[in-house]
Amino acid sequence: MGIQIKLDDVGNGYCDFLALQKLQATTIKIDKIFIDELDCNNKNTIVSSLVAFADKAEVEVVAEGMETTEQANCLLAMGIHYHQGYLYSKPQPFSLICQEFTTDE
Repeated sequence: MGIQIKLDDVGNGYCDFLALQKLQATTIKIDKIFIDELDCNNKNTIVSSLVAFADKAEVEVVAEGMETTEQANCLLAMGIHYHQGYLYSKPQPFSLICQEFTTDE
């Protein structure tokens, strides 16, 4: 049917490994709380565990709450290539995003 399930706020609240297993998610979004505390010099056990799980389960990973290039570089080194956050853009209406890609020349 082409349906994909993407779970938000993984690791926080009601989104746990049981939900991941039951729903057979295609994408998980790591909660911002883990990105805020990210330190490339430490093991980052929870984020590393989520990446290992996603790799084994063949699930795409998105990191939310990206605010610094250091966070982005650290996550890239960990194998997380999809990011969202203020580092790239603040939330804005879709109409404004479309305006950026259209030219009136």
